[in-house]
Amino acid sequence: MKRQIENPYNVNYKLYAVIMAWTALGIVIGNILPTYWMITDIIKNLSYGCFASTVVALLIEVQSIKDKNIEANKVYDAIYEELRFSIGEYLECWSRICKAAYKKQDIESHTWYEWYQIVRDEYQKCDKERQERLLSFFTKQLLVSVEEVNKALYKIEQEEHFLMQSHAFEPQMDSIIRDFKFEFHATKMDLTRELNSMQFWEAVDASNDDLVKYIGNWADTAMFNEMKFEPYGFWKANGGDTL
Repeated sequence: MKRQIENPYNVNYKLYAVIMAWTALGIVIGNILPTYWMITDIIKNLSYGCFASTVVALLIEVQSIKDKNIEANKVYDAIYEELRFSIGEYLECWSRICKAAYKKQDIESHTWYEWYQIVRDEYQKCDKERQERLLSFFTKQLLVSVEEVNKALYKIEQEEHFLMQSHAFEPQMDSIIRDFKFEFHATKMDLTRELNSMQFWEAVDASNDDLVKYIGNWADTAMFNEMKFEPYGFWKANGGDTL
């Protein structure tokens, strides 16, 4: 699984390279100067000692940074996975309601947005009475998924300080979370209002069009826009990878 923020800690190799270059220069100078000069031994001893200390410090920092990145990635996965999963469930919801609402519809693999378009287009072919029943069904099913996304977003807000300490809530993630929060909160408001058929599809059209962009902006979910899956097969198509 790709992460928007992965291995946030880095070794300052440039600093170590500069220090080692200067100490190597000191070793060269120490070997060039006459051996009977007292300063020659001082330069050589200091240079060799500094070079060895720098190498040891570099090795220690490399291991330390590796350990910190492992921990930071675990924190990232633990906190953002629920959001990633709940967004995936919302996308899969379109395939589930398609199968439930239109039992004669051929079941093939589609992207989530294609499933959504099928649901919308098939709806327009139904009579008014059936449309009313379907609209109620769609609203209830989608609202459950949307509320799960909003719960995950709320939890992330509660963990913001912890994420910042782990370098897992940088400006890029702040923008991504803000976009999802705006979109799913607005979607919940639309779904809880009494909308007629035209208003419902206008609202959902606008929301899903925005979601295509927001999902693509987050490395963790970018592949969701291109994945084709059968009803109830979203995570299977994703290789069973929810992490």
